[in-house]
Amino acid sequence: MAAKIYVGNVDRRTDKRDLEQEFGRFGKIRQVQLWADRHPSGFAFVEFEDERDAEDAIKELDDRTILGSRLRVEWARSTGRKPPPRRRPSQTARRNLTLLPTCCLTTTLSYSHTLALPLITHMLALNP
Repeated sequence: MAAKIYVGNVDRRTDKRDLEQEFGRFGKIRQVQLWADRHPSGFAFVEFEDERDAEDAIKELDDRTILGSRLRVEWARSTGRKPPPRRRPSQTARRNLTLLPTCCLTTTLSYSHTLALPLITHMLALNP
């Protein structure tokens, strides 16, 4: 299974081949993405074919001076996938709301109740 790691504090003079050579000691590399030329302290993402190789690289190279700078090497925080969609209340949940008489609605509602207030008001208008 592929695994991506983040490499921070990459020296501006470092190029993609340097990273491929340094990190390639730990296993087969799928891809290297480098952003060192536009930032004072560059960074890169190195993707390994095998998760164990990535873990070895993190243990061995984190906080070590390599290629002219002290690198920060850790697991990448984003997988590049989109987050799951936010769930909306199901039709069943909306149908099962208990209708309250208007005398029970107060002006001191909690935040969660204020979200339901427009729906309750609409339902009360439909069912006089």
